Amino acid sequence: MSHCLDDNRALELLDGRLTSTARARVERHLESCDVCRELLAELAKVDSARPGRATPTEPITAVRSRLTHLGSYRIERTIGRGSAGTVYRAVNDRTGEVVALKYVTNPSWRARFGREIEMLARLAHPGIVRYIDRGKTPHGMYLAMELLDGEDLEQRLRRGPLPWQSVLLLGLRLTAALAHAHALGAVHRDLGPRNVFLSGGRVEDAKLLDFGLVRVDDNLEHTPSRTVLGTAFYMAPEQIKNPRNVDARADLFALGVILFEAVSGMRPFQGEDLFTLWVKIIDHSPPDLRIVTRGIPEEIICLIEALLAKDPNSRPASADAVHQSLALLEGQVVAHPSL
Repeated sequence: MSHCLDDNRALELLDGRLTSTARARVERHLESCDVCRELLAELAKVDSARPGRATPTEPITAVRSRLTHLGSYRIERTIGRGSAGTVYRAVNDRTGEVVALKYVTNPSWRARFGREIEMLARLAHPGIVRYIDRGKTPHGMYLAMELLDGEDLEQRLRRGPLPWQSVLLLGLRLTAALAHAHALGAVHRDLGPRNVFLSGGRVEDAKLLDFGLVRVDDNLEHTPSRTVLGTAFYMAPEQIKNPRNVDARADLFALGVILFEAVSGMRPFQGEDLFTLWVKIIDHSPPDLRIVTRGIPEEIICLIEALLAKDPNSRPASADAVHQSLALLEGQVVAHPSL
């Protein structure tokens, strides 16, 4: 077989519907094609869940071996996997650079992934994961990013809240990164602790990840009008009501939720189901941080409350404005360590 498999051909192989001659051709091709082996492995996972699915024969099982190369990148191991794709630790065979390689084969996610790649290539800030390279295969797209060592904020918060001084540093880092993205017309729309990575475990070196839901001021609507996308606990009221009408202030609301959770160890809005959660986000006030925490400067509490305003017009004017407020407070802390 001289060309790569399409989905139909791969499914015919999995279902045992190819003739012995055609099967032999396909298996010879698979011996030298990492991309088709990856495609077949992904389809086999989905196909195995179908009722009445026959058990694959031994050659098909062997085909499920892991991907070894994408372009000039040699795959070392899997470091993350989700519904949209897989992230690998990989090495550029030409330069020796070690990267995080995100590979998406699902056609329904490729448009979103393409937006993430395009936006990340434009962004250059120490608080945003660094873009390195991109590429395409017959069955998907890949993005090479800097490989980070540490943990995401969600993992860190499982061990308890952060000292307010650390929350101050985290806020400074995230608002600087958001100000950079917003200045380029990009709204993240999916901020949450899982998309904040603490490089080296340090809040002052936090980096924003996953710009796949980014909204760009290009007069194009990238998601269906009835679709609500984002991490539910961190969505702004206006994003729940009308996802087509979202601007940078939605990111500020999500930031407020993140900082509230980081300093208190609890989310400001909870619900046993999505409907209840969204009702609380839209209509209910968050708990008073003065009651659920102790020893936090009033300036931080007031700033978080402002970020969590239901009306976007009542929130701070910009991420840069929030950054300036936090920087002023940091200066006061340095001058008066007893704060």
